[in-house]
Amino acid sequence: MKRIWLVDFENVGKDGISNIEHLTLDDEVHLFSTEKAGNINMKHVFTKKTSVFGHIVPEGNQSVDKHLVSYLGYLLGKYGDELKYIVVSRDKGYERIFDFWNDEYGFEGISRIEKIPGAKAEKKPLIQKTIPEASEREAEKKMKKTAARGKKTELSEKKNADSEKKKTVVKPASVPDLAEYVRKGLRKLNYDPFAVDKIAEFVVAHHNDKQPLRGIHNELKRTYDPYEDKYKDIKKIYDRYRKKAKEIQNDDRETEVRDFVSINLCREPYSENTDRIVSILLESSTKAEVNREFQKMYTDGSDVKELYKAVKPLISSLPSK
Repeated sequence: MKRIWLVDFENVGKDGISNIEHLTLDDEVHLFSTEKAGNINMKHVFTKKTSVFGHIVPEGNQSVDKHLVSYLGYLLGKYGDELKYIVVSRDKGYERIFDFWNDEYGFEGISRIEKIPGAKAEKKPLIQKTIPEASEREAEKKMKKTAARGKKTELSEKKNADSEKKKTVVKPASVPDLAEYVRKGLRKLNYDPFAVDKIAEFVVAHHNDKQPLRGIHNELKRTYDPYEDKYKDIKKIYDRYRKKAKEIQNDDRETEVRDFVSINLCREPYSENTDRIVSILLESSTKAEVNREFQKMYTDGSDVKELYKAVKPLISSLPSK
């Protein structure tokens, strides 16, 4: 991800940009200063790898801060969260501005640092200690004992891992947070903060209704005049959310079923039909349908009974008939 560095040069001086040569082509630097600030040594600024821009602003109380924050707002409006933004300053007051952008519009990729960082220090190689000759045999015995203990531990861990594999936990699908999804959608359409929170409340309140859009429509009609454009906007956002949530749930469900079957049904006579078993579990709408499809696959009633018992955790939420 491209990074934008916004340097409060009056605050950090040349020390704040002394490591500028360690930045890359993915970095862009903007220096903010008044004419009052100390001279900038060009060797500290120009680098073949990074684009550097200077902004000379009028003198005045917190002039650099105000112009830097104004330019940050321009960048956020133009690029949003496509970029990462770093303010180089010792002034912690900038962080209150970052909190505002995060709380109001969900921009999380903004941070402050006191100095452009240098290259990461290389790790020093470890120096291995040699065993004195006099105790070589004793050391060899210790090494053999340690190896034996390690092998025993390894076998124990493998046994525990195999045991864990047999346990099956069906995890719930991970879907986006509805309220935050709605807020972000409305912010992108330039809704004011009060309306963003109010409309998000309406959506969450009616999400589990049989006809959620009807409830949302009625809430908007009671609250806003006119309300029609707001309803059109929130309908599009809500439809996108439901589509995305369904896709995630379907993907998660298939992954869970395949993992379950590969671990718990890897023996005969089921191992040769795992793909078919997965399809039945994903496509069936009732427990009875699952059982009927299993009976078509296996003529031995005990095989069907054992298979149905094994997959019960996966079909517990299905209706019986």
